[in-house]
Amino acid sequence: MENKGRSKTIIEIITPYATYLAKRLVSLIPVLLLISVIIYFLISMMPGDPIVAMLDPEKTATMTTEERNDYVETMRAFMGYDKPPVQRYFVWVKDTFLEGEFGYSIRFNKPVNQLIGGYIARSFKVNIIGFILAFLISIPIGITAAVKKNKFYDKVVTVLTIVGISLPSFFLALLLILLFVVILKILPFSGMSDPRGVIPDWHYLVLPVTVVVLTSLASLTRYVRASMIEVLKSDYVRTARAKGLVEKV
Repeated sequence: MENKGRSKTIIEIITPYATYLAKRLVSLIPVLLLISVIIYFLISMMPGDPIVAMLDPEKTATMTTEERNDYVETMRAFMGYDKPPVQRYFVWVKDTFLEGEFGYSIRFNKPVNQLIGGYIARSFKVNIIGFILAFLISIPIGITAAVKKNKFYDKVVTVLTIVGISLPSFFLALLLILLFVVILKILPFSGMSDPRGVIPDWHYLVLPVTVVVLTSLASLTRYVRASMIEVLKSDYVRTARAKGLVEKV
């Protein structure tokens, strides 16, 4: 009987959270659809012909104008670009969400499904390293700022965290590229490895990891500082101080 009552209590506790989460997920669907519509049609209105852009110059160099036009039209029909934009959008939605096909990369001339795995792994690597470093740096900074509340160190940290939260990540990335790639010329601009094997792989991680660290550091530091201030107000901390415990301990 106790187990049944306990399980019922747990269900009663979880139900409001599950209901709230379900409502949020349902409300997210139309938002995602609207975003997909806007992005899709903005891309479709960009100047240029994607079919012409993906043509192999060596393959089309020996073709006559008529052969090249026929080849372009064949590729256009194969890629579905001969259909109206609205019809292409619904085809894209069906392929993406129902069949798991993410389309064809014009740049790499391959299906996106064959490319996405490598990029996800790289993004995961960059973000994991960045978040770990951000946590390791933010904890001592946030704790020290909380201990020295309203002092010069705390005010400096507060200003820097506000700037860090306000600064867009893409703008920060552009500033770092300008400094370390254009001016100092000590880091590579893009990529994850050097095909020649001259530049070490870790050089390619410095800029993206730095952006992740700096963009995460501000919010994490403020969170650690606020949490530490609350802890310092606790009764057991006040009791420890009253008993003469050293402040560092």
